[in-house]
Amino acid sequence: MAQRMFGPTPDNAAPNGRSSVILERAFHLASYVTVATALTTFALSSGSYALLALIVALAGLAWFQEERGRARYLTGWQATAISLLGLGGLAVYTYAAGTSYVIGFANYLVILQLVKLFQAKQNRDYLQLYLLSLLHLVVASVLTTAL
Repeated sequence: MAQRMFGPTPDNAAPNGRSSVILERAFHLASYVTVATALTTFALSSGSYALLALIVALAGLAWFQEERGRARYLTGWQATAISLLGLGGLAVYTYAAGTSYVIGFANYLVILQLVKLFQAKQNRDYLQLYLLSLLHLVVASVLTTAL
């Protein structure tokens, strides 16, 4: 039997299951806070306040929908279509505007992470969200020149 890496496990659940539900909600909230922190750090380091507002609004919406049980998840083909359209749009924008490829790549990571937030999540998805958050922090540290 495969062991869960993240989130509450049946081994630490109380007999009535209440603590498992509380742990799962806390885990989801902590995951969204981690993602929002990484995205906010990137947006502030790149100096894009419009991106910051968009990130806060979409991450908050994704968490709120999931918390209330009314989440409308993206299907696999919808997520792929959004990711490919985002990649094409950012490639054209990066080339036309003459911006750095690092910033273009980081903006694509933002699109990937927002798409991931609106998909149904399994354990591997949380790991991917954490890795994308780590990449955002790395790119933010590269973009930040003033201490």
